[in-house]
Amino acid sequence: MIFFLRIIQKAFYRLPLWALKFCGSLLALIFYLNSRKRKIAYRNLKTAFPAKSYSEIMSILRKSYYGFSLSLIESLVPSRFYSNLELTDSHFFKEPGVCVGIHAGSWELANLFIAQRHRFAILAKPQK
Repeated sequence: MIFFLRIIQKAFYRLPLWALKFCGSLLALIFYLNSRKRKIAYRNLKTAFPAKSYSEIMSILRKSYYGFSLSLIESLVPSRFYSNLELTDSHFFKEPGVCVGIHAGSWELANLFIAQRHRFAILAKPQK
């Protein structure tokens, strides 16, 4: 599996940005076509937003799949999306301590950035 991901990663580094976004759209379509997962996601969104119409929920669902797909691609080739990132070690850990993060923005890339430079652990509670 890792070998396959490395091949995709090398290919993605060579693609222009518009092609990467197009790949994100295709990946989102593949996720959307999985009817079992789509039904579960629809049911969860309907529970969370009971007042929303069918078309509004489907719009949220499609945008969610697209955002998830782009996050996957960004995780493979972060420098293609964030080439002028000016976040340096001087912003983090001037003294020993704990850095607490939340699920906001591209938190996957923030975790990657910190993990490459510092000892790093993720705490999570198992889902039921």
